[in-house]
Amino acid sequence: MRKTLKNLIYQVHLWSGLITGVFIFLICLSGTILTFEKEIHSFSNPGETTSIDPLLTKKTIEELSVPLAEYGNISRITVQGETLPYIFNIQTSKEDRRGKNFFINPTNGEILNAPFQKPGWMMFFFRLHRWLLGGPDSFGKIVVGASTIVFGLLLISGFYLWWPRSKRQLKTVLTINLKNSKRMIYDLHNTLGFYSLIPLTIMTLTGLCWSFEWYRSGLSTILNAQVFGDRRIEAMEVTPRETKLDIETLIATINERLPYEGSVSIQINRNPKESYVARKTPDSGLKFTDIVQIDPYDKTIISEKLFSERSFGDKIASLIRHLHTGEFYGLFSKIIYFITCFIATTLPITGTIMWLNKLKKKKKAL
Repeated sequence: MRKTLKNLIYQVHLWSGLITGVFIFLICLSGTILTFEKEIHSFSNPGETTSIDPLLTKKTIEELSVPLAEYGNISRITVQGETLPYIFNIQTSKEDRRGKNFFINPTNGEILNAPFQKPGWMMFFFRLHRWLLGGPDSFGKIVVGASTIVFGLLLISGFYLWWPRSKRQLKTVLTINLKNSKRMIYDLHNTLGFYSLIPLTIMTLTGLCWSFEWYRSGLSTILNAQVFGDRRIEAMEVTPRETKLDIETLIATINERLPYEGSVSIQINRNPKESYVARKTPDSGLKFTDIVQIDPYDKTIISEKLFSERSFGDKIASLIRHLHTGEFYGLFSKIIYFITCFIATTLPITGTIMWLNKLKKKKKAL
């Protein structure tokens, strides 16, 4: 019975892997490259990481905003730290819903990046990863989602097939034999697949949130928290007064309430009856976000959504994006994700080679 079950699982693992192998290869290859998307983008726009002399006098955000008005409406301002540029997100047109990020030297107002630069080859890999070069409503999105589900089943079935039958086998299945080429391919597929199992499972479970609404809704129910619920926080109503306080004062109030080193981002609402929504993320450690609603007229903190006070499910829901991209613990987790995602890219290749070797062996036996 056990042999029959194992053979059945092997057949499912083999043929589902062969059928979806090309798609899984493309998704994982693009994912590997996108792991360091921000770093690659910053490398092509070195101004984004320009070091600012903390001893120099900085202009006020109001002064910095004046020359930027010609590009459009400022929707968000991010103050990263003493030695990093400010980031002004500007909606350059009605169609530009996400806006463009302008990295500004706060000491002289210089624009340090190329905000209007075309996304280029990095956008190519993003579209490949999300939609197989289609669009948000394309059939490619469904193929990516279906392939991700199959990949999750491959991880589970692969773990079952890898599991050693005795303690003696444990050492063998945890090492890679480099002396025999066929055995090496076998070990690269099975052993590396095992070592990367946990990160790849996390990527799979979180990645499906972008593919299927039913999955996202189901996960939200399980976690008892809305996945992607922090993307858009509705501003609260405030009493309009003659003038609003300057952004520096509001940021100082937020930093006083949340006294840890981190970047503060404030959403600028043009409606005089709406509060400002501020987010703060620590510079090191777990990349969580605290959300604060602040009255722009008297700096009163109207409401808070602090990570430390959230339920476990709500914490997971708020970290879904970072758990998928590997950003949740900075450079350390990104390196882990890069390695495991690269391993995932090789799995369809080594799996196919193993299958071809078996076919050759059968032909020789005949």
